[in-house]
Amino acid sequence: MNLPVINLPDENIRSGKVMILSNTCDISLDNERIFFPRIIYCPILKLSRLIETLRKRGISDERITRFVEVIKKQEISSIFYLPQGAKLDEEYIAILENVNNCDVGVIPKDKVSERRLFSLSNYGFYLFLFKLFIHFTRISEAVERG
Repeated sequence: MNLPVINLPDENIRSGKVMILSNTCDISLDNERIFFPRIIYCPILKLSRLIETLRKRGISDERITRFVEVIKKQEISSIFYLPQGAKLDEEYIAILENVNNCDVGVIPKDKVSERRLFSLSNYGFYLFLFKLFIHFTRISEAVERG
């Protein structure tokens, strides 16, 4: 699904492929609420584009290969690897550090299914929840928070 993406401090807003972080029932227009819901999402990028960018920055192929292996093993908490499949024409990564949001009304209710690029399997969903938990809580850091 394409939605508006901003990468502050760059103020340009671009349309890009995204991974929805909001729970479906939380953003459903069928639910009665006082506040109009906002949809929370993060951009997804082609893995090949990341590799190309790293090469342009002068990163060695050996280091890039190791980095991609770590990404595919889901060992980086801020990146969620998405294999090719469904409507994803190649491998992608979701950048969990770049959370965006917009009014849920941006997505026409009758167009949600046809705009969906992929859905996670149960295993993928639980892995995704685990990665979000680690990324946003850093529970493993052993830092005592007062």
